[in-house]
Amino acid sequence: MHLTTRGWSFAGTTLGLYAAGRALGTVELAMLAAAGLVTMVLGVVLVFLGQPDVVARRILRPARLHAGGTAFAEIELRNRGRRRTGVLSVTDRFSGRREVRFAVAPLRPGESARGAYRVPTGRRGVFALGPLRVGVTDPLGLVRRVLQSDAAESVTVYPRIEFVASLPQTVGRDLVGGAINDFSRARAGMEFHSLREYQVGDDLRRVHWRSTARTGQLMIREHDVPWQTRATLLLDDRPSKHTPGGFERAVEAVASVATALHQRRAIVRLVTTSGLDSGFGSGHEHYEAIMERLAVAEATTTKRFEDLAARLHRQSVTGALIAFTGTATGTPSAERDPTPLAEGVAEASVLSGDPDLMKLGTLARRFGFVAAVSFRRDGLTGGDGPGRVTVRPGLTLIEVAPRASFAAAWSEAMVLRFGARSARQGTSRR
Repeated sequence: MHLTTRGWSFAGTTLGLYAAGRALGTVELAMLAAAGLVTMVLGVVLVFLGQPDVVARRILRPARLHAGGTAFAEIELRNRGRRRTGVLSVTDRFSGRREVRFAVAPLRPGESARGAYRVPTGRRGVFALGPLRVGVTDPLGLVRRVLQSDAAESVTVYPRIEFVASLPQTVGRDLVGGAINDFSRARAGMEFHSLREYQVGDDLRRVHWRSTARTGQLMIREHDVPWQTRATLLLDDRPSKHTPGGFERAVEAVASVATALHQRRAIVRLVTTSGLDSGFGSGHEHYEAIMERLAVAEATTTKRFEDLAARLHRQSVTGALIAFTGTATGTPSAERDPTPLAEGVAEASVLSGDPDLMKLGTLARRFGFVAAVSFRRDGLTGGDGPGRVTVRPGLTLIEVAPRASFAAAWSEAMVLRFGARSARQGTSRR
């Protein structure tokens, strides 16, 4: 039980009246102070004796959504007692800073009341919601007593996404090795592809017992799934490579491409310069795990890009590699020739000056398609286009203009590189 803000103001006024009455010798002021004191005592007695049996619950819909989406917290109160309640006060917190307050009229026995408020979703992240507190106050709102404190829960706000074109189908030596996916039925009857050592989580029904007996280690059969796209998404989370708003755009771009790949039931992997590695996987649970990691991504690492590039080079992976590298530090885009070069022209002349892009160019021997996405700090020459796409043997560089949409620059890159335009373009917030 405690005084409300109004109660503290009322108590201060009462003390002021009493002090003024003593100083001036005015009986009327002293009587007003006494009336105020009696009012506060009666409020304490009413709150103490009138504790109702009320149950409250919060329903968050939805608990996961993209930035800019609509989420509501619905609050339901029900009087389980045999007496009429007093005026109830409901307080709920968002992320420990913002607070929602509203009053509920007295409830009859068995009566319920419902209310809702909109949850802020303007930026990505994982935010705490609660605790939800229900209290009872006196008729004047001077004294409050908390009846129930509901547990806190969290709302996950994913990055904003844009509808972009998915990558075309990829083929390679290791299409499903090490992937966690939920397409086991589709895999039945697939042609045998290769053998590899057992990893924790593998289906024991795929053990090749003859090879296991010969090598002394559990060997797993791999099957070829040529229709399934495989992609590695690399997010450079070094603060030196991004402007304050550039990193946010890079995270949204990663989320957009991951969403497009997920809708195509592709095998996706998310890696970062700081060391995060989601592993290859597909299905809704794997997609949500990637989006949750993007929701809390921050540009704080000081690790070297060369270490990540060397690790990717050592791994036997194929498919596509899309690197979101921030701002390139090499030759300005306006000085480059945007037309594709003929096969056999060295990439060094194009990528000189930026060691990160040169490292990505060397990974073309391991991946079927390598692209780098950067967000320019300054404007580009040549109008207000989406940016500039430079297609070179081994690497496709996509430079997005400061105020341009990533979807437009990505679609232009897909047209130049693969000759296929996205069926759905434009920005969408979910």
